Amino acid sequence: MGFLSRNRHPEMPSPQTAAEGYEPRTPNSSLGPFGAYESKSQFMVDWAADIFRQADMDPGAHADGIQDMATIAAFTQLLYRMRAGALSNNDRRSVEYLDAFDRGNLLPVLDTLYPAAIRSIAEGAGCRGDLMIDRFVQNFDGTFDEVFSGCRAEFVGGVLKGDF
Repeated sequence: MGFLSRNRHPEMPSPQTAAEGYEPRTPNSSLGPFGAYESKSQFMVDWAADIFRQADMDPGAHADGIQDMATIAAFTQLLYRMRAGALSNNDRRSVEYLDAFDRGNLLPVLDTLYPAAIRSIAEGAGCRGDLMIDRFVQNFDGTFDEVFSGCRAEFVGGVLKGDF
């Protein structure tokens, strides 16, 4: 990377481009760690289905609730935290990118939004080179594993109260 190209960033996909070709996800029966999922929208659906299982409810009978929960959790646990990370780094570019997405319909764009935003946030945090950026992303993935473990009880409580 030369001196003059230092502040040039790759173009990030638009919200419209990110949403193209999305098909609603069906839950898998097993839930792996966040970082192991290539499809973050599939992780969100699987995670929400697992919450219903933990509440002793059949995920197959609650497809709408799973989609609602997955969308809410994508906003509160992913988008909000990524935006906070970008804000703390004074990374206006990443904040503007994250703000461009429809917060009520994140699942169709999550598979594009997450990798583009997390790499941009890594660059905004001063990471240079693929190795540093990859390490940053792995740390964020680990953080999200902890986040999704930590908020389970609250979401199970919501299912038991009939919120989903």
